[in-house]
Amino acid sequence: MLKDTSVVDTAVVTWYWSPHVRVAMAPGIHVFRSGVEYAHGGVSVQECVAMELTVSQQGASGPPDTIAA
Repeated sequence: MLKDTSVVDTAVVTWYWSPHVRVAMAPGIHVFRSGVEYAHGGVSVQECVAMELTVSQQGASGPPDTIAA
């Protein structure tokens, strides 16, 4: 989380719950250096992996089934 007067040379985004709060993002899956104040050290492996799901149907006639989350 950045102070209003902070200037950084990395990506800055607004916080989802408060667009007035600025957050500095470490590039890629990197983390900020140890000893420097931060609330979160970057993204975890679980936040970087995106599942790809392929669904197919063979030999069926008629409209496709629906998939609900």
